[in-house]
Amino acid sequence: MDIENTIKLFLEYCELEKDYSAHTVLSYSHSLTQFLKYLKSESPEIQDLSEITTNDIRPFLGWLHEKGDEKSTIKQKVSALKSFFKFCQKKGYITQNPAALVATPKSSKKLPSFLLEKEVEELCKQFDTKDPKKARD
Repeated sequence: MDIENTIKLFLEYCELEKDYSAHTVLSYSHSLTQFLKYLKSESPEIQDLSEITTNDIRPFLGWLHEKGDEKSTIKQKVSALKSFFKFCQKKGYITQNPAALVATPKSSKKLPSFLLEKEVEELCKQFDTKDPKKARD
């Protein structure tokens, strides 16, 4: 099955049947178009949807990382690819989902903010500890 036409069918499915927001459909469209361009430049011999394997998807993620995309962006693109290939398998366009075994990058975790010892001391000085109710509160 032709990859470009299948992407169009998938985007229509997302918009009309799944009722995804216009932003989500646009995001999926950009992600899938970028993957298709990458695939054409790196693996021009692939002409049919059924020829795409997990080994064609993983280098795309590496390419995105080398290009400087954030983990959250790569995660979104993996999500678009997974949804697309799940749709293709559900519709019978492919027998196996090549994106099923692709790992989604972990989100970056930010360190929590904290108070310095002097800041805690200053904060504690603001409490009236003579009155038991105010001390409790």
